[in-house]
Amino acid sequence: MRLEDLDTPALALALARAIAASPRIGDKLPLVPGHCDPTVNLYDWYVCVRKGVVEALWPITARGAVN
Repeated sequence: MRLEDLDTPALALALARAIAASPRIGDKLPLVPGHCDPTVNLYDWYVCVRKGVVEALWPITARGAVN
């Protein structure tokens, strides 16, 4: 499945399948936020991972700037 093939119902189905897979505590799950602004505001760093290896840490300098 390609990203451009996903529409809202397909994303909901993919999420339902992921939940049905019953991840265990400690399992790592990919997360693609639907709207990054409020999500990014909650964290101090982007952790940049490629092929399971942390390649960089990017600071989020505006963290908490929203009133």
